[in-house]
Amino acid sequence: MRRGNLLLGVLTLGALAVLIGLGTWQWQRMGEKAALIATINERSLRPAAPLPASGNWDRLDLAGLAYQPVTASGRFDHAREAHVFFSLPKPMHGVGGPGYLILTPLTLKEGGTVLVNRGFVPEAKKAATTRADGQISDEVAVNGLIRLPEPRGRFSNPDDPVKNVYYVRDPAAIARALGLGAVAPFIIDMTGPLPPGRLPVPGATQIDIPNNHFSYALTWWSLAGVLAVIALMLARGRSGRRDL
Repeated sequence: MRRGNLLLGVLTLGALAVLIGLGTWQWQRMGEKAALIATINERSLRPAAPLPASGNWDRLDLAGLAYQPVTASGRFDHAREAHVFFSLPKPMHGVGGPGYLILTPLTLKEGGTVLVNRGFVPEAKKAATTRADGQISDEVAVNGLIRLPEPRGRFSNPDDPVKNVYYVRDPAAIARALGLGAVAPFIIDMTGPLPPGRLPVPGATQIDIPNNHFSYALTWWSLAGVLAVIALMLARGRSGRRDL
């Protein structure tokens, strides 16, 4: 009986430590997410600034530029666009669900190349030939937000350069696969306008980011409380049987 109670106590303490730790982690993530949302809301409403010159890209404070509105001019290299798998949760201009973000190299008028997220297309419009009207060959003025490289998560699918399908918005990796050479260490997410043919749909940057970590923290802590009550009831039951 004593060994049973000891084992129950050790297992319960271990599980409680895990559950409480998960709740604490979610609480910390809540603060981090709140800070990120505040940063996005503040920076994305700043006046647009000219894109930093390519000669300064290796000296930029990238973290301080995230979500900063910028303007840039140049020509798109549509022959080397990349397709990043993406699911648009809220339909925009009649399209949504699974599809692709179209990342196109922009050869800048002032020199250098930057990948531009021109926007979202549904799966049926992945091929550029299905949306030829939107492949503008003239010089364009791009308005958008600076986005930093997306880190590859533990469960991210591997990129498939052969099929020109990517799962992480990493400008350096995409540039290598496309044979672009050096590109900007960031991406520009276009904010508009709609191109001829209405595809790709710009403005896919997620600004309204949910912050549900408070409920997640409460869930883990509640499970810890339930576990503690159950363990206490089992221990009392064992003690009662021993007294008999």
